[in-house]
Amino acid sequence: MPLSGTTKVKNMCSMIPGYFSRYTPMDYRIAVNQNISDSAFRYTPNWSYSLFKTHLNPNKKNIDIIKKNGVKKVVVTYRDLRDVVISNYHRLITIKPKKAIQIITNII
Repeated sequence: MPLSGTTKVKNMCSMIPGYFSRYTPMDYRIAVNQNISDSAFRYTPNWSYSLFKTHLNPNKKNIDIIKKNGVKKVVVTYRDLRDVVISNYHRLITIKPKKAIQIITNII
């Protein structure tokens, strides 16, 4: 979903001292299907807090991998779809005004 708010949450949390955003090395086929693997935790040190920005499918396999790798806290963001539409519209107006008008015209 575009503009879901995960980047904003990650950026806010990374401002907390001792929290660091981490790279998640994974096979492309796993990542593109919004899943996770053990390799995502390869470079996670145990001496600090780590942030992973993902859009994971909430299936049992992904949850088991998260638990197995010692993840203690998970933040789930949910955004009202009406808000996403308005946010995307304002973004289009700022970046591509002609495209925004075209999209609105098609909706109406």
